This record gives sequence, structure tokens and C-alpha cells, in this order.
Amino acid sequence: MTFTPKGPPASSAWSLWGTRDDAVPFSGHPDEVALIARMTGKSGIEVRLAIMKVGARRDAVLAELKKSSG
Repeated sequence: MTFTPKGPPASSAWSLWGTRDDAVPFSGHPDEVALIARMTGKSGIEVRLAIMKVGARRDAVLAELKKSSG
């Protein structure tokens, strides 16, 4: 059974992964790293470092990537 939410998506990750940001952690798979890098404008190395630094939680990784750009 597939859960289909009603209303607007919470973020861009909803449409990309079909789930909420905090529902599934980042896996670190090369395709996923490339997608995150493209979404954030960061390099794949920066994305992997952010995942290693803060763990696999999506909100923490994206916050770390935003923080490093400032």
C-alpha cells in the first residue's frame, strides 16, 4: 500500500524521494550524493563530508550544507 499525502509537498525532497525529509535517512549512495550535490550546488565531496559530520538525517545534512555556504 502506498501512502499518498494530500496538499502541497513539504519540500523538494518530497517529490524527489516520494517521502518526507525526515522519514528516510540519506544512504550515501553515489546517485543520491549526485542528486543532493545538484540540488544544493555543492560538490559530491562536500555532500559526503556533511553526511559523515552530522549523520544521515536529511534535515541535519541540508542544514550543514547551507551553513557551509555562508
